[in-house]
Amino acid sequence: MGKYTSKQLIGFILPSVVGILLFMIPIQVDDSWTIIVKLIADIIGDALAGFLPILCVAIVTVSAVLGVASLGKPSFITSYPIINETFTATPVWAVIRVVGCIFIWVTFLGLGLDADGEIVGPLGYISTDDAGGFVLGELLTVLVIIFLLAGLLLPLLLDFGLLEFIGALLTKVMRPLFKIPGRAAVDCITS
Repeated sequence: MGKYTSKQLIGFILPSVVGILLFMIPIQVDDSWTIIVKLIADIIGDALAGFLPILCVAIVTVSAVLGVASLGKPSFITSYPIINETFTATPVWAVIRVVGCIFIWVTFLGLGLDADGEIVGPLGYISTDDAGGFVLGELLTVLVIIFLLAGLLLPLLLDFGLLEFIGALLTKVMRPLFKIPGRAAVDCITS
C-alpha cells in the first residue's frame, strides 16, 4: 500500500464521513427515527410546497414535448449528449410520455371536478385526490426532492473512494454470502 498525502486522505475522509452522516446514521426527531437527508427533504418540501406541483407539471410537459421531438432526431437534441440521453425516446415511450402529460394536466387543472372536489365528469376520475391528485400532490413532489438531493449528495458516498474502500474490505464476505461484489455492501448498508 502506497503512502498518501494528508490532502488525499482529507479528500477521502471528509466527504465520506459527511455522506455517512447524511445517509447512514439514524437520528431521533419527535420520537421517530430518520436520517438527515429526510429532514432536509422535508424542509425543502415545506418551503416549496406551493411550487412543487407546478415544477412537476413542467418537468413532465418538457419530457413529453422533447420525447416526441426526439423522434425526428433534431440537432438541438442530438448535438448535446446529456439532452440526447435524457429526452430521446422510442415511439412507444414518446406515446407514454404524452399520455402522462395529458393526465398530469388534467389533474393539475382539476378537470372533471367541481369546486368541492366532487366528480362531475369522466375526467374527474383522473383528477380525484385518490388518483391523479395523489400522484401529483404527494408522490411526484416528494420524488422530485429526493432525486434532487440524491443527485447532489450521493456523490459523497460514491465518488470519493468510500465505495471502493468498503468494496475492498467486504468482498470476501459479500461474494460468498450473497454472490455480489463487495462494493454492493454500501447499498446493503444504506438500504
